[in-house]
Amino acid sequence: MAIEVERKIILGTAEKPMMVLEKHIIKIDKKLLDNAREELFTYAEKSEVGTWGYFPEIKDENNYPFSIKLTKDIKIILGHRLDWKLAFIRVATKESKSENGGFHIDVDIGVGHKKLEQFKDREIIRALINLYSYPRKLAYIDKTRDELIQEGFKINENKYEILKFPEKMIKTIDIPAINEENLWVLKFCSSQIPHFGLTDEHGHFLAAYGAWTN
Repeated sequence: MAIEVERKIILGTAEKPMMVLEKHIIKIDKKLLDNAREELFTYAEKSEVGTWGYFPEIKDENNYPFSIKLTKDIKIILGHRLDWKLAFIRVATKESKSENGGFHIDVDIGVGHKKLEQFKDREIIRALINLYSYPRKLAYIDKTRDELIQEGFKINENKYEILKFPEKMIKTIDIPAINEENLWVLKFCSSQIPHFGLTDEHGHFLAAYGAWTN
C-alpha cells in the first residue's frame, strides 16, 4: 500500500502541471532493494562508464529477477490514470562519462531514439523514482519545447538529440533520498521539458517509467 502525503508543483500550474515532486509513504522490502542494487552494481563495476541498468526493450529479463520484482512493487505509487511502462532501472557507481548524456527531450516512453508515427501527436510523462540513499539531481530548462522553438531554438520533436542552452537558463531539482518509509517521485512532461540527469561521485540508483498522454 502506498499513500501520497505531499505534492509540490515545480513547473506549471495546478490546472496544467508540467513538473511535480511527490512524496509517498510505502513499505519496501529492504532485502529486495539491496538485492536489486547489488544485481545491477555487479555489472556496473565491470562497465567502462560505471553504470548499468535493466532496460525492458534491450536486455534479457531472466538476468534481473530482483530488479524486475522491485520495479513492479514500487509501480503502485504511480497510480492507474496513465498506462505506465518501465523505461529502466539503473545504477551508477560513480560520476558517469557516457557520450549519450546531455540536455534532451524524450521521444519515446522507453529508451527509443525516434518517435513512432502513431504517437506523433502525443506527449510523454516521465516518472523518476529515487531508490538511492543520496538525492538524485535533475537539470532542466523551465520553458517548454514549444516555447523554446518559438524563441528560435532548434529542437527536433521526433528524434533524440543533445541540446545546448545558456548556463543562465539551467535549473536543477533534487529528488530526495529514499528512507525506511518514504519514497519520492518526480513526474514531468519529458517530451516538452528539456532535461538531463546529473550524477556525482556518489553514483545513483534510479527507476524510470513513461506514459503517453494527450
